[in-house]
Amino acid sequence: MAGLSLAPIVVMSRAQIAARMLRYPEKEKDGTDAPRVLYRDGINCRPETAVEEFAALRRKHGKQGATRKSPARYELPEDGETPVYIQKRRPNGRKYWAVAKDDEEATHVRHEGEVVRESEAIHMIFSAELASVNPNDPKDVQRLFDYVRDVVENNFRATDGTCGVQAKLVAQADGQGMIDENGRRLTDGGKTHVHVVINAVAMKQMTVNGETWEPGRKLSGALTDIEQIKDRHDAFAREHGADHGFRPQEKSRSERRAETRTVTDRRMAAQGKMSNHDTIRAAFETSMEDHRSVDLDGFREVLKEHDVDMNVRVTKSGKNVGQTNLSYRTGDMKQFVRGARLGSHYAFDDTVDEATGEIISGVGSQLEANAAGAPRQGRPAAHQTAPPKPDPVASDEELAEARETMERLAAQERLDAREDRLDAWIDELAHRERTRRKVMLMHRGLDDRTPAGRAELHSMMEVELEQQEAAAAPEPAHVAVPVDVPVPENVPEDVADSAKDERPRSRPSVRLNANLPPVVTVEDILRRRQEKQEQSTAEIAAFEEKARAALETGEDIVEVTTDAERTTAPEQPEPAVEPVRAERPEETPAVSETTEDASEDTEDTQQAVRQQRQVRERQQSAFQQREQQPDFSKPAAAQPEPEPEQPKKKSARQLAEEEVQRELDRRGLGGQQPSPEPEPVMPPPRRRRK
Repeated sequence: MAGLSLAPIVVMSRAQIAARMLRYPEKEKDGTDAPRVLYRDGINCRPETAVEEFAALRRKHGKQGATRKSPARYELPEDGETPVYIQKRRPNGRKYWAVAKDDEEATHVRHEGEVVRESEAIHMIFSAELASVNPNDPKDVQRLFDYVRDVVENNFRATDGTCGVQAKLVAQADGQGMIDENGRRLTDGGKTHVHVVINAVAMKQMTVNGETWEPGRKLSGALTDIEQIKDRHDAFAREHGADHGFRPQEKSRSERRAETRTVTDRRMAAQGKMSNHDTIRAAFETSMEDHRSVDLDGFREVLKEHDVDMNVRVTKSGKNVGQTNLSYRTGDMKQFVRGARLGSHYAFDDTVDEATGEIISGVGSQLEANAAGAPRQGRPAAHQTAPPKPDPVASDEELAEARETMERLAAQERLDAREDRLDAWIDELAHRERTRRKVMLMHRGLDDRTPAGRAELHSMMEVELEQQEAAAAPEPAHVAVPVDVPVPENVPEDVADSAKDERPRSRPSVRLNANLPPVVTVEDILRRRQEKQEQSTAEIAAFEEKARAALETGEDIVEVTTDAERTTAPEQPEPAVEPVRAERPEETPAVSETTEDASEDTEDTQQAVRQQRQVRERQQSAFQQREQQPDFSKPAAAQPEPEPEQPKKKSARQLAEEEVQRELDRRGLGGQQPSPEPEPVMPPPRRRRK
């Protein structure tokens, strides 16, 4: 298997909340700008909607939010607790807890279990050494990702040949590496690893080791036992690992049993801390090197000096009669941990590797070697990692191809941005014309679906943008004609300079550029408004005085009109009582004429005015009703559709005045414009009856 990379190692844990575990691998870390997620994929689900799909499967089988009662725990008594239970063994060797009798010494107390939430997901991590997978090589990372996907499908193979679970895979390259209990870094950080989050409910029927899981059953047993998963992984690496460029681990799982590493040990070692198990292992090696460690009693005394208690228990009945079991505990631990859980090296009896036949010495053999002065089998050596795999070196042809690809992608990106800008301009043009995009293009005879039509639209857009830039450019300042003020010869120079500074700065009467709009200032607007107000006030006062004199003398009242009304009003206005046949209503006299009899009193005059006002109101109402009635003389198809009103272009002077008006309103000097007089409404023409 020369040239093949070492297969990754696998660890496993459970998660009570699947949604949180599914989001964890893609959560960005603080303090780094490097991308964390290299690849991601889903098995029987989409990675984007894995949270919803996992929950839907659990909800389908009634497992969403399921709870269980945790088993009771038998622990050593704390302060204030009285031991009641003792551990016993049945004839078949099975252990159980029972209440101690009068002649028995109780050792443990019982703590009832709590109602906890069932685990919703299984979390597995496949980690590869830097010597096997280079995180800077995309092809290498893709090779590991495909390998892990095949391993997961093999571990959870359904009866129909497909994968029987839902899983989400995320590849990362930000591993922290492993650190031993002495703070030494065992493996380098930045290793490529793949997170696999598996739904804890079976999706399809699966049969493993003769046991069948139906859809909806919770994963357990051989499907979640890490040792069996590792065995199936080793078998897969031997049979199919070469297809992905991997070979099995140098030591089998049984060989690695000499020192069992738990998830807690690895996590705390990665953080530079020592777990309780690592503390016991370190104290074990130090105590075993002491000259007093030649039997169990001496070894126990030395361990006590290192704050580690060792419990020795000999089986008295059952098939394992005479078997010695060791357990250890530090001062921070509530209960003992079995030596076999720490590894075969920390158990009392020797262990034989079934695969290789190698004997792993236990505590009994190590103490005998110390007593005989022979070398003992020490702690298993830490895993030695190979040097990191070098980064791939690209050839000149690959660099040229990559450069060409980048240029092509950049050109395509610029072209897409140009087309997006054109589409936005077309939508804005249709919005300004208050119509839809398709209707606007049809009226203009354009088509945005053909290359020729889009080329024409591009030209129109560029012309309009150039015009907008030219209009937005600052106008050249007007050059004022200097006004020379004669200064006497005998005046000092400082006084002459001050006289020049106090010259009136008026606008020039000569325009240097006839194409520029006239300059309109705020003073001009205020002066014009003041003149209009004074003129209106004078006309109203004159009209009131003339009306008062007419009422006293009985003369006719003549309406005061402005200059614009004098040019448009007829010389002989017709009486308001007689309707005028015209399409557009003309202006009617605002004040009724007086009667010919000058001796008529004021009350009769006011009554006549009221009657005339009522007649005008009835005529106006009739005219409005006539305007609102549709014309049924023509068929509906013959009536043309109203064309949308085109916005009228404003002159440069109007634009300047509007700008000045906005500036006055912003400063609070705008005031209120005099409201225009309402347009007079004439009665509709009478129709002759046929």
